[in-house]
Amino acid sequence: MAVEPGEPEAVDTPTPDTVDRVVERLPEEAQSILLACQEQGGVDLVAGAAPDGRVICGDGSSVPIEYDRYLTTASDFVAAGVLVGFRSVMIADPRVSPDLLISLLATSEGANAIRGATETALAQSSLVTSTSESTSLLTDEVMRRLLPTFNSTNNLETLLGTEDQYESVVQNFCISPGLTVEQTQQAIPGLAPIQLYAICIDASRTTPGDGGDR
Repeated sequence: MAVEPGEPEAVDTPTPDTVDRVVERLPEEAQSILLACQEQGGVDLVAGAAPDGRVICGDGSSVPIEYDRYLTTASDFVAAGVLVGFRSVMIADPRVSPDLLISLLATSEGANAIRGATETALAQSSLVTSTSESTSLLTDEVMRRLLPTFNSTNNLETLLGTEDQYESVVQNFCISPGLTVEQTQQAIPGLAPIQLYAICIDASRTTPGDGGDR
């Protein structure tokens, strides 16, 4: 990707942190959804939903998690990880501007780099079966969320909410057992599910009390 003079020659492609490690820091409901088929080879997204709407695992069994709910939750969670990575890059290097990141998302070269990194992270996780078809399907959903969320959070400036929102989410949502997404949104208005997961991911990367990359 071409860059303007004075800008960094390359932007490190943000990838979701070690996925399984971060999942373990989420509230119980999110863990139960994301790790629905942890012991059965991951969720087989290509197989689609069972006749009763449940997910189908890699070994052919099904678990009582709705396919649509799983796909939405997993997509939001992984997209949040990518966006937290983008935000960290912007903080670490002031030369990385929002316009540069938008350009990265908008070009086929940049999008392919993000896709590749995301698919690799998913293949090493317990979320989905390690087949290229399953990881690709989930990555498609993740990619659809990135640019809209980038725009809706004012170029990621509001991705982690206000300081008060951040602390409230960490205490009430991120720390297990935690509230559900719906309960958290009622208690702490103004945050989308992706933002809730982004706060948990950011908090999981720091030592207690240091406030993350805020």
